[in-house]
Amino acid sequence: MINICIIATIVIYLVGMLLVGFVYSKSNEDSSDFYLGGRTMGPLVTAMSAEASDMSSWLLMGMPGLAYLTGIASPGWTAIGLAVGTWLNWLIVARRLRRYSANLDAITVPQFLSLRFHDQRNLLNALGAVIIIVFFIPYTASGFAACGKLFNSLFGVDYMAAMVLSAVVIVGWIVLFKTRFGLRLRMVGENPKAAATMGLRVHGIKYCGVLICGALAGVGGAYLSLDQLDMFVRNMTAGRGYIAVAIAILGRYNPAQIVPCALLFGFCDAVQIYLQGEAFPPQIVQMLPYIVTLLVLAFGVKHIKPPAGVGKYDDE
Repeated sequence: MINICIIATIVIYLVGMLLVGFVYSKSNEDSSDFYLGGRTMGPLVTAMSAEASDMSSWLLMGMPGLAYLTGIASPGWTAIGLAVGTWLNWLIVARRLRRYSANLDAITVPQFLSLRFHDQRNLLNALGAVIIIVFFIPYTASGFAACGKLFNSLFGVDYMAAMVLSAVVIVGWIVLFKTRFGLRLRMVGENPKAAATMGLRVHGIKYCGVLICGALAGVGGAYLSLDQLDMFVRNMTAGRGYIAVAIAILGRYNPAQIVPCALLFGFCDAVQIYLQGEAFPPQIVQMLPYIVTLLVLAFGVKHIKPPAGVGKYDDE
């Protein structure tokens, strides 16, 4: 029962974050609005956002752990140094950086340095990208590790499988929305004729998409047979493929939005497993995930439009 409450809390939190993002995405007109809030955020919101994104887990977990291990002296001096450094940064750097970056219309620090020093060859951008990649690899790895531990502790999912799942979702979103291949893949899904007009190999891109989806489906089937059930039997998926289709539709074909939808259906599955031990007819209880699937497909997808090219065949 405790795990169900924890799962419900996580689902509600994720759905709330998605609703906030969906509502305020309508007011975003350019990249500055998305990354910087249109440069209209006050000092309090800016400071809280910077500290929350920079030191959230370290401040809430690392500092108390250090205090527990070594006593109050080391964390105390660390906190004093951080406070003094933050104040000096605000006093000396922040205002000038804010003014210069607004005049240059720069969003990131490498972009600001490149524009400020008139770097025509983009060497400063390249150097900044290399530094970010090198130092953010451990940070990103810790995020994957945290995802693995979270799913392992809450859902009993294997630690490595949870990390792989997290990596697939994050990398899948980046590939779809932040790479040239993802743009071409979405273009082919929306309008294959227009893509062919631009010289893209429509059939080849479609084959790549099908192969990637097949590989991911194979990984899911391997996990189901080797880890979750620890055996292979016929019809072991028990209709989970139709639930996956409903999740993809409800998540608007976006990996980041599919995760909370999958957690919602997983919560329904956990509820039906829990209720099987109660005084409920088992047939009714086992129908719960599929009833939710039918309700979602009947009432929850009226305003969700699939890619325009889905289900259409054009012999380019």
